[in-house]
Amino acid sequence: MGHRLPLHSGKCSNFHGHNYDVTITLDFETGQSFIEGVGFLIDFGDIKKYVDERFDHKFVMQSSDPYLKSIAPLEIPGLVVVDYAPTAENLATDISQGLKQYISTQGFSSNQFKVIVKLWETSNSFVTQIA
Repeated sequence: MGHRLPLHSGKCSNFHGHNYDVTITLDFETGQSFIEGVGFLIDFGDIKKYVDERFDHKFVMQSSDPYLKSIAPLEIPGLVVVDYAPTAENLATDISQGLKQYISTQGFSSNQFKVIVKLWETSNSFVTQIA
């Protein structure tokens, strides 16, 4: 995934990308009711699909990025515009809150489970976000 941080004073203000890795943990209480007859909270394939459709092979730009005015009219496939600086911290929050909302639409109350996202920007740099 590519991005840039327009307000960063260093090289992260340039267009660049990372090979992010993400670990997603669903934390729930023992004895919680799952999808009837299936035995799980959500299909892991649905989680992968959600993350891939949102960020895999995409370029993420902040809506206030001054370069966006020049790029947006080009209708570039894979351009994702967000209302936040696309830092690892904010991307992890986006994923965790989005998955929490998605799972909640499947009939589970958001207070029945937690979504924990660990997003690795490099092999030794990561953030963890809990929703």
